[in-house]
Amino acid sequence: MSFYVKTSCCVLLMIYSLTTRIEAVNHPPAEPDHGLPVDDLRDLLLASMQNTISLTELATQQASKISAITTSLNEAKAEIEQLKSQLSAAQREIEQLQGKQVELADTASSLKNESRAGTEELKSELSTAISKMAGLEEKQEELADAAASFKNESTSQVEGLKSVVKETIAAVKTNFASDIDDLTTKLEEIAWPEGSYCILAKGDCPAGFTKYEGYAHAIWTVRNFGYTQAVTFGDSYISCRTGCSYGGNSWNVDIKIASCCK
Repeated sequence: MSFYVKTSCCVLLMIYSLTTRIEAVNHPPAEPDHGLPVDDLRDLLLASMQNTISLTELATQQASKISAITTSLNEAKAEIEQLKSQLSAAQREIEQLQGKQVELADTASSLKNESRAGTEELKSELSTAISKMAGLEEKQEELADAAASFKNESTSQVEGLKSVVKETIAAVKTNFASDIDDLTTKLEEIAWPEGSYCILAKGDCPAGFTKYEGYAHAIWTVRNFGYTQAVTFGDSYISCRTGCSYGGNSWNVDIKIASCCK
């Protein structure tokens, strides 16, 4: 902008000088004037004005270019500052990574030492286990021999026990059969009380009793669950067609009564 101001001042001074000279030409002094002709001065003035306009346009263009360059420089400066900030952040991250790398190296070294110690310990335990396995194999052979010997002895003992059990079972069967015959005879000798009465039947009726049976099928009830309990006593029963538990889809109940009467 200072260049533009200086150029404008120079142009104004030139115009003022030329105007002064033109006035002097239009009002010549009494003495003869040996200066430039008026046409030449006019041409010179026009040329100067054109040069002034060109210089002014040039100054304006230069000012615009300078402004654009200044803006670009400011933007570049801002980008440089941003890059510096990013560089600083990257350096901090690198330092942190370097610290972590050192920690990882220490951890790896520690793990390596621990793995070596663990390997030695495992080798020792493996050696102990191998020796124990050898001892176990010897004991296993001893146990196999003992088992074979016990098997031979137990086989003979089992055969003896089998014969004893067979004899015992045969004696029990004989005694049980005789006991049943005695009980049957005693039951047949038992006399029922005199009078007219009925007892629930199961199978054939005793001597002197007549068997009677009655039933009622498909009895409609309000519901089965909680209202009917299925039961069987001798040849008599109470039952539900599709079960008396919750969820039965039938409310039909069957009842049968079988009795021996005299």
